[in-house]
Amino acid sequence: MENLQKQTYAVTLYFDSDTTSKIKGLVSEFSRVTGSDFLIKNNVTPHVTLGAFHCTQSEVPHLKKLFHDFYERSFDFVNSVKDSKCFLKMDFSSIDSFLDKVIFLKPVMDENLRSLNRCLHDIMLPYFESGDNRNYIPERWCAHVALAVKLSHEQFEKGMSFLKECGVLNGAVPEVMSGGSVILPHSADVVSMGLALCHPFTELERICYE
Repeated sequence: MENLQKQTYAVTLYFDSDTTSKIKGLVSEFSRVTGSDFLIKNNVTPHVTLGAFHCTQSEVPHLKKLFHDFYERSFDFVNSVKDSKCFLKMDFSSIDSFLDKVIFLKPVMDENLRSLNRCLHDIMLPYFESGDNRNYIPERWCAHVALAVKLSHEQFEKGMSFLKECGVLNGAVPEVMSGGSVILPHSADVVSMGLALCHPFTELERICYE
């Protein structure tokens, strides 16, 4: 008998190696300060999630096909930088939080990101239900790069105190955090797109932009 249990899959954007390294350094600092090591323990590569969707195991081949369709169409919705090898440039504006449980690096919500998010959901929603409490649908989406997740109240307070001590005031991102031990990225090159099972995190596909 077919297993009809649905799982959550995510479509994500990944960054150039330099930006990825800087964000991983910040994730490590938050893990040290807060004691929350979820992102490190689960080997979660820094990314921006464009959408999350529920589907059964038997539907995964169709999900993969639509993922590739989205990749092909994505070029029509982005104003890429001329003479650049990356798909698009992403700027970061601040460090923010969700519900005192997640601390994240916040990208600038420009028309490139909005268009990609809308295009993805136009392709996926006729076939798959939106996952993660519909927080990625265009009307509700807040793009973010997780730095610390699943925080207790005490861990969250430790993380915010760490930011204040490092010179991050009112969420604004400085060039270098106090002491110079952590350098925050102000922009990134988006170089690939991925499809992954969310729990446990398992990457299924990754396509590099060319």
